[in-house]
Amino acid sequence: SMPFVAINVVLIVVWIIATFIVQKTTGIVLDSDVFERLALILGIEGLLVSILVLVNQTREAKEESVRDRTEYEATLHADRA
Repeated sequence: SMPFVAINVVLIVVWIIATFIVQKTTGIVLDSDVFERLALILGIEGLLVSILVLVNQTREAKEESVRDRTEYEATLHADRA
């Protein structure tokens, strides 16, 4: 959904800005070469989102199967009458 995308964009921008600000002002490196921690976090988030999508698709397929079976039985019953 769009709020999810917006929140992620904001968090990534904040992470990048905070990393540069902290490094410039204090010299402390929050994230080493090419944002390794950020890449790890985004990779894990991508994995979790993929799992959630697959689980949701499986649930919807089961619901559709039940709906199709019910419709078939109703049609079969109506044809007999």
